[in-house]
Amino acid sequence: MYKRKFKQLTLVDDFYLPFGGKLNADNRWVKLSNAIPWFAAEEIYANNFTASNGSPALSVRSALGSLIIKETLSITDEETVSQIQESPYLQYFIGFKRFQNEAPFDSSLMTHFRKRITSIDIANVSENLRKQYRELLEKREQLVQKKEDRAKTCALGNSASEEPQGVEISPETLLLEAGPEPLPVVTEAVSEEQTQEPVQPEPRCAEPTPEEPLVNEAAATCSLPIAHPANKGKLILDATCAPADIRFPTDLGLLNDAREKTEQIIDKLHVHAPEGLKKPRTYRKTARKEFLSVAKLRVKSAKKIRNAIRKQLGYLGRNLRSIDALAAVVSLTVLNKKLYVKLLVCEELYRQQLEMYKYRTSRIDDRIVSISQPHVRPIVRGKAGAKTEFGMKLSLSVVDGWSSIEKISWSAYNEGCDLIAETERYYVREGYYPESVHVDKIYRNRANLQWCKGHAIRISGVPLGRPPKDPEVNAERKRQTRKDEGIRNAVEGKFGQGKRRFGMNRIMAKLASTSETVVALIVMIMNLQNLLGVHFLRLFRGIMLLLMAINGRHSLLKPKLLRLGDWSMETRFALPLRCF
Repeated sequence: MYKRKFKQLTLVDDFYLPFGGKLNADNRWVKLSNAIPWFAAEEIYANNFTASNGSPALSVRSALGSLIIKETLSITDEETVSQIQESPYLQYFIGFKRFQNEAPFDSSLMTHFRKRITSIDIANVSENLRKQYRELLEKREQLVQKKEDRAKTCALGNSASEEPQGVEISPETLLLEAGPEPLPVVTEAVSEEQTQEPVQPEPRCAEPTPEEPLVNEAAATCSLPIAHPANKGKLILDATCAPADIRFPTDLGLLNDAREKTEQIIDKLHVHAPEGLKKPRTYRKTARKEFLSVAKLRVKSAKKIRNAIRKQLGYLGRNLRSIDALAAVVSLTVLNKKLYVKLLVCEELYRQQLEMYKYRTSRIDDRIVSISQPHVRPIVRGKAGAKTEFGMKLSLSVVDGWSSIEKISWSAYNEGCDLIAETERYYVREGYYPESVHVDKIYRNRANLQWCKGHAIRISGVPLGRPPKDPEVNAERKRQTRKDEGIRNAVEGKFGQGKRRFGMNRIMAKLASTSETVVALIVMIMNLQNLLGVHFLRLFRGIMLLLMAINGRHSLLKPKLLRLGDWSMETRFALPLRCF
């Protein structure tokens, strides 16, 4: 069961430290806790509990907060619990009201947290964060527009009359000009009805009087096209692979693993067999010896590998037939869930390997590359480091620095076929189509080009057909192509940040659902960095203006300083901000 807590957020001053003092409000974990919508996450998390009895579960702040700590620091489950036990800031982050020396929970609960909080739940929480992010960007655009209007007004005034010298500006005025105040911190959970203001529909036309007809006959006879809003923004799309934590698969190694698993199943079934039933022979020592004789070779010829595969197929097939014979007298219910699942995986693996051996091929649909993680599939990417990766494939979109997972699949797919659907999702989120879509060559098929042309969307890359003969037009096209490639690099940077900083290059979770949760958490943490980065740049701009006013040079450098502040806000995604 789960008991809702209507006060997920606690103030920093209310956190009790037995050794004295108070928490620093500028700590990164305190700021991060204020940015996450815990009340929205609780509504989603509580739906996973249907029973009204039993031991109450930990709060969503403890569950989701622990997962965020783990992925942010890139540590193990055990180390996560130890870090929370030692740090008062981490205990405040997961919702504790006072510091305690005991471990908050056992490290095995982290697995249950990943099972309960799915990737869809994290996507819903990220949508709330995206709305906060869009509000900050809109306020920033309004601020920049107000500064530009003020500069134009001052320029017109200076042309008429000179500005008097010796005007001093107080530091308080500078801080007010630096930008709007940060968003207020929500300390209590509120309902949707309280947070959302009633939206009054805009009147399209005056209400008809009783003398007037309800339908204009002239307007009813003509069919006018519906005017869609103008296209705005840039949509960046790309796909990558998040490799799983498995050993590099080989046919010989997979057959040897399957043989050992079937030997364990035979031993388990024979224990429950009737007395006097002879145990089937497995030849496990001979099979192990023959496997090592080839596996330890530094140079393995194709003939030796094929002979070794044939022998391992014979041993594995013999074990499976023995299991079928034992199943006639012993129920398979004596096996636990893990062994029974591995038995099914070994049977499918034997079928695939036998078919590839007979037809001398190395490709088959839904090929199994790991017995412990049968959901993992080979993803051929053609990269320089690794031509084939083993894990999930995901499509990522970036809009104004905000990343969103568009698709997750454990099977290989052509990401170029999803451009239309992903652009339509952009329309649903923003209310208009993007002005341009920045993708690589695989997205530029004829169907996508025709669809983008019909919706007045410019797609990046070199257009089809011969280049124009006019050298100026051709040079302009090349400049635009280089500019589009520079914009598209933003999604490559997100992939690099996720893989090099947050461990997306090796997903340590073992289940398909928990692996998807880990990837969704990593993307949400990267978005949280952007959300905190906007607040940081706003504060940085105010401090710069205050320092210039104290030095007495603000009246001379104010136009340059304002341009410098606008430049710093525009390059908030290009600067390598390390908020963590």
